[in-house]
Amino acid sequence: MRKLALLVLLVSCKKTEPPPVRSVKPIAPPSDTPIADKAIAAGEAEEHQDPSWLSGTWQQKGARHWFLFNLPAEVAELSGKPARVVRRGKLVIHGRYVSAVFSTGEVHFEAAKDHGQMTTDSPRAVYQRGAPP
Repeated sequence: MRKLALLVLLVSCKKTEPPPVRSVKPIAPPSDTPIADKAIAAGEAEEHQDPSWLSGTWQQKGARHWFLFNLPAEVAELSGKPARVVRRGKLVIHGRYVSAVFSTGEVHFEAAKDHGQMTTDSPRAVYQRGAPP
């Protein structure tokens, strides 16, 4: 009888298999280049490889405010009458997404697909080709 009780106890206490381990995808860290990610995701990086469209002066619509893009890596912000250099910075180009990086902040531009104008989001402004007087 003891053997039967021991056998029943062993069968009832049978080891159960642990639940399967689910694979956990690692969380991607935030991107250091969100503008570049946008360009790549949209598949436009190849279409806008030649940055020569950017070279020159771009004027803010309705204002005496310009950005002068000197390729490959310089940018100057101009303002006033007569126009004068307000600040100088570095230029970063990712397809049609452009960043002007200054010691006091950054300005991010998005060019239209035909490169006819550029917009900034903060503050909202539209820039078109135009030279200071």
